[in-house]
Amino acid sequence: MMFLVCCWGHLSSSACHLLFNYLFIYCLSVCLSVLGRNLGTVGAVALDCCGNVAYATSTGGTSNKMVGRVGDSPCVGSGGYADNDIGAISTTGHGESILKVNLARLTLFHVEQGMSVEEAADKSLGYMKSRLNGIGGVILVSKAGNWAVKWTSASMPWAAAKDGKVHCGIDLHDTTITNLP
Repeated sequence: MMFLVCCWGHLSSSACHLLFNYLFIYCLSVCLSVLGRNLGTVGAVALDCCGNVAYATSTGGTSNKMVGRVGDSPCVGSGGYADNDIGAISTTGHGESILKVNLARLTLFHVEQGMSVEEAADKSLGYMKSRLNGIGGVILVSKAGNWAVKWTSASMPWAAAKDGKVHCGIDLHDTTITNLP
């Protein structure tokens, strides 16, 4: 599951942090109840009212992995990346492919070069697929608060909260928007 929250207005950074934690747990519980199974990677990105960005990525692990294998999640630039001048991103998917293309940093590089978050996500995921036949997904937010969720796998549970609304989905072109509880 991938998750995003943007806080605007008069919320302090600590209030944004509390809201982020609440929404993360709320959206995770919704996805768990819908899917009823292990979600694998859980990733999150956030933008607070002061313009600070952050990311977190927790791996779901890989079955039958080699002893000593280090996946993409703990590697800054692959499993996630944050830069207050650009934005924040968290990634999921085939770890070896994500590591080889440095997916998180590559995507934010495209944003830094002027692409929209949607274009940057599509270009980076397309590059990984064409070069390595690797599948994956990203959730990212720009410093301006624009966000995107993109993936090349069959599905990817995700949720985003902004302006009092929760957006969520699992399959392509299947998005639900509700008011925050």
